[in-house]
Amino acid sequence: MHPEVAERAAIWSQHEHARRVLGRVLQVCEADGIRALPVKGVLTARWLYDDPSERRIQDVDLRVTPRDFARLQALGLRSGFRLLEVSRTSRNIVFDIDGMMVEFEAHIGPRGLCNLPIETILSRATVHEAPFGFSHLQPDMHDHALLLVVNVYKDKIVGAAQWALRDLELLPLRAGFDPEHLAALAAEHGVAALTWIVADWLAERGAPRWNEVRTRLADAPRRTYRRAVRALMHDDDVLFKPAPHFMLRILARAASDRREKQLEALGFTVAWAVERRIRSIAQAKLARLTSDP
Repeated sequence: MHPEVAERAAIWSQHEHARRVLGRVLQVCEADGIRALPVKGVLTARWLYDDPSERRIQDVDLRVTPRDFARLQALGLRSGFRLLEVSRTSRNIVFDIDGMMVEFEAHIGPRGLCNLPIETILSRATVHEAPFGFSHLQPDMHDHALLLVVNVYKDKIVGAAQWALRDLELLPLRAGFDPEHLAALAAEHGVAALTWIVADWLAERGAPRWNEVRTRLADAPRRTYRRAVRALMHDDDVLFKPAPHFMLRILARAASDRREKQLEALGFTVAWAVERRIRSIAQAKLARLTSDP
């Protein structure tokens, strides 16, 4: 078998496995009264591409409300899911389910960055059978577009996976995409500046219709911030330069249009780092205790 064909077959098999895992997860959530919304690759691979094997996938991503997030750890353990990681600070929990990583979050992007509530996204989501062959929710096109924009931005765009950027290149080709709607949604929920930066990046690389989004966000706030981030991202080696990379990481977290949300996001970032350090120390102590004769 030709290596490229073998690779495409492996990716397709992974998507089929993800589809089965998603069906199991949604059944468990529904039985417990939790509305879980599939997003990102598990959905975009079948929605935006002619064949899912054209798009790699690493895990299954879902969004739930903050209220339902609090119940997920107990639900997962009752259901036999193996817990990999949980953060109360960032409202993020990851399970291993039948060998596939399944990640739940209760917000868009890092906590404090975008103020579009998951409750609002769920209220606009619609029930579908296709493309999975079982009932599931799908987000509104523009809600999903904003989520994908924030997702690549939190990875500083230059550090984002190529398939995540490819999703954004393909999405405007879908019927019903409205640059004005997306721009207005970004402005309403405090992420006009970062959406302009993503639109500018994509438009410069010839991605269709992103120039229209950029034009509609020309008057977005934080002009100096936008120029600074743009300059850093146009340095091809920024990811390998400690000081500029650190600055880009901080700027990416403090990307909200609103000062109070910038401070909130940075606060959550610090709290997450402390939480992670405490967890690492606890795990190391436990490992020493269990290894002692």
